[in-house]
Amino acid sequence: MLNLYIYYFSYIFFICSAILILKRKRYTFYDKEKKKIFAVVIIALLLIGYFELAYTPSHDIEGFPIPREPHLVKTTVGEDYITEKYKWFIASEGGSIPPWYEVSICLRGWRKGETMGADQVYKKGSREVDLSTFDNEFYLSK
Repeated sequence: MLNLYIYYFSYIFFICSAILILKRKRYTFYDKEKKKIFAVVIIALLLIGYFELAYTPSHDIEGFPIPREPHLVKTTVGEDYITEKYKWFIASEGGSIPPWYEVSICLRGWRKGETMGADQVYKKGSREVDLSTFDNEFYLSK
């Protein structure tokens, strides 16, 4: 989790230093439209940075995106399946996963399949991954 905060801090530091450099060189934005465009660009950069830095692909489960915050507790390998158990304080059985995690999954090409209770199937081409959420933990199965 500390690594995640280091990534965020360095990314925000980069954006702030770019703004300060622009102000020092007297690149001022007099028009309101230029200010709006600049604000949209900064927000877009922050969002892109978040979705790129906050998630890593799972090595065992076909590159499925995993947030950096959860801790891998256990990996179970069988003849025709692999299951990873993660501890994550945000996951819940009733609320499933947060919306920003769903957006990140969709941005990486995974589409929602069928839902049964706390189980959600995601598909990408011919690959399928089952995401099961419980209170403070979730499971990925292939």
